[in-house]
Amino acid sequence: MSPTNITNGHVNPGGKSKRKNHGKSKVTSKGHLSKLQQLSNILYLEKTRMKGIMFMPTEIPALSKEKFIRNCVKWMHICCSAGDYYDTSPALNNLQALIEKSAEYSELNGSVSHFLRVKFFGQFFKHFYSFEEGWKCAELCLKYYKGSCSAYQERLRQAAISEIEKNIVSTSVARVYALLPIIGESGNDGVNYTNKWKNQFEDILITCNSILHDLFKDVVESQTYDDNAYQQYCNAEDIDELFLYKLFYNYCSVLQFMLLCSFPAPKNIIPQKVFNVVCRCLNVTSKTLGNLDTAQKIRLANALPQFHIVANSLLKEFIVTCRANLLPYSLLITKLMNQCVQSTQTDSSDLLYHSYLSLRFSAFETWRKWALVSNSTGALGSHNLAVMALNEISGDNETSKTAGASSCNPEVTTQDAGNCKVNHPLQKKLCLSALRVLQVYIRDAGATLPADQFKAIQICVVKCILRIQRTSSMNSPYSSSECRYELYSLLTELVNCQNSKWGSPVNWAVDLFKKGLYDSASKVSSFCCSALRNVQNIVDQEVIRIPPLEETMQTD
Repeated sequence: MSPTNITNGHVNPGGKSKRKNHGKSKVTSKGHLSKLQQLSNILYLEKTRMKGIMFMPTEIPALSKEKFIRNCVKWMHICCSAGDYYDTSPALNNLQALIEKSAEYSELNGSVSHFLRVKFFGQFFKHFYSFEEGWKCAELCLKYYKGSCSAYQERLRQAAISEIEKNIVSTSVARVYALLPIIGESGNDGVNYTNKWKNQFEDILITCNSILHDLFKDVVESQTYDDNAYQQYCNAEDIDELFLYKLFYNYCSVLQFMLLCSFPAPKNIIPQKVFNVVCRCLNVTSKTLGNLDTAQKIRLANALPQFHIVANSLLKEFIVTCRANLLPYSLLITKLMNQCVQSTQTDSSDLLYHSYLSLRFSAFETWRKWALVSNSTGALGSHNLAVMALNEISGDNETSKTAGASSCNPEVTTQDAGNCKVNHPLQKKLCLSALRVLQVYIRDAGATLPADQFKAIQICVVKCILRIQRTSSMNSPYSSSECRYELYSLLTELVNCQNSKWGSPVNWAVDLFKKGLYDSASKVSSFCCSALRNVQNIVDQEVIRIPPLEETMQTD
């Protein structure tokens, strides 16, 4: 195609300007101005508006401050008008970009706030419920122009609840609901804001408990709550597990974003109220469903893993937010995760096998997060978790049962090499998580780690690395360089751990790291190079500690 020049708003297809160029900068400036004017002309005509909207994403970032201020509100109006006649999504994407960039310039505060209050929320709001981009616009309004949203707080709440009760909501819907307490308040430090946040958070916790009460109403268990405190969500005799799952997932998502986006202070949360929801959900397992009829038991058993995954996600976000404030609940958290992982032990032929893999992964990740934020307290009572994590990294469910009694000479047979076969992509994520759990466990437990368990982990790790180094084609999950990297990292933790009853695998580590230098992944080989230097330093220090003969004779 031949080049085109834009002169006085007209396109010259010949590629040559009709006027002489008296300086390069001047021509560039005029060309840009005429291009901007041409875009404005296209946007103002209804029949070409959509074409102009498609050009806007490349034009908005390139505008100078003066040009953006001059065109911002006009283009916002055009984006809203385009939604009446054309596909709304591109217009809303441009509106997001305009709202976000307008927050950088204080000169636009008044005009943009007026537009959002009168045009966007006043007229256009009712049209974007079904658009993810529309909720993203509302989220940006709450973030940058919360004052203009104050009159529409209740309408936003009702719209979000309507979406929550229809289907699995988008991230932006949950974020909008989570940010509602900030509307009309002076930042997140005010007393009114804190009270509104607490009230909304506790109301949603009550709603979550109500959902679980409907789901588990026929399950016999020790109940430590008042049945009358929770409203009923399913009036029919037959409980709709899918509907309740959608509600529980959506409301827990809002709780997570309230902890993540608009959290005032840890002291404003009563942990017991959150643990009431988490424990209520996780305490019901397939073993507690024996009193139900067959059909109801099957339906509920199929739904349980998904509910447990949601509860784990909520607990994980709660841990990240409150951190050391949850130290009194350390044993409870570990007990819940132990119970969670134990409930997932099943054969691969089970119809829920994949759901259980996802649940086990979420439990490992939640416990690891707790161990990291609570330091050494994370290892308390976590022996069973470590044993189950050992199953995941070995690729053989029998490894952890026999490793403690096996020989410390980790020879690998042909049969062992087949034990690492994994047939599901979730196993890679699960193996990664288990390796990281064991690293944290060894680091936290240290010298207090039982000798038989320390020995079992050592043998399992050395066997896995030998298996990798002796086979030309690696099976999953260790065909992934990430898993190999974490496996070598676990070996490093074992070397650094000083266990008085069972020595660290220093000699094995030297040989294994030397062979690891030839790993096909550069990240893994680089790590082995660094780890080898550290291990050799440890070996050298051990030699230096041996006292000279003269000193030994004097001591005698």
